Amino acid sequence: MPLDYPVLLLPATLLLALFLLLVLWVQLPRLRASTRRRRIERVVRRLGGEYLRDVMLPDPVDGHLQIDYLVLAPRSLLVLDVRPYEGAIFAGASLDAWTQMIGRRSFKFANPLADVRLRCAALAPYAQAIPVEGRVVFTREAWFPKGVPEGVSRLDELVQDIGTTPGEGEPGPKLREAWTRIKAAVQPAVLPAPRYPRRTSYALLVALLGLLLVSARLVV
Repeated sequence: MPLDYPVLLLPATLLLALFLLLVLWVQLPRLRASTRRRRIERVVRRLGGEYLRDVMLPDPVDGHLQIDYLVLAPRSLLVLDVRPYEGAIFAGASLDAWTQMIGRRSFKFANPLADVRLRCAALAPYAQAIPVEGRVVFTREAWFPKGVPEGVSRLDELVQDIGTTPGEGEPGPKLREAWTRIKAAVQPAVLPAPRYPRRTSYALLVALLGLLLVSARLVV
């Protein structure tokens, strides 16, 4: 019996569309992470002409300290601890634990300001007389219903909070010397690979099997 190709074409097209949507769904966390990183680095470049990302700094107490971003600003060195959190953040400089609220769910996490102070202290021997400033940075998906603590910024307000004016001047010789010492001391950080939900793999497998079944019917 001759095949009715127009009839078979519709389910094949629908399955192909479903497959493409599932591929997009699987890649969505990676796309969001890539977009977030580009957004962060656009802001970081406004703070200074040079920066280091994801580096390990030797520390006599803890061995090594991981730094998200270290920026060579016109007048100082900036240590940025980036928190890509979403939802409402309830925080206070004197609180040991902060709270993240996403809908009705709540999550506790340690006050990150202490970690930033440790990183600034570890940089002090390399910076010598150069000021080292630390800042915890939350991306735009987070907001602070009770106010933003001192030493914390949302990404969109970071440049204003730091007080850096783009193009205000080049770092001086002593700041350059400190930057050279730091670059010689740090090494790339080994970060864990991001984990994504496994259910997306099963969904892709189902869509692929559907495409194979339709292809088999077209061939037979």
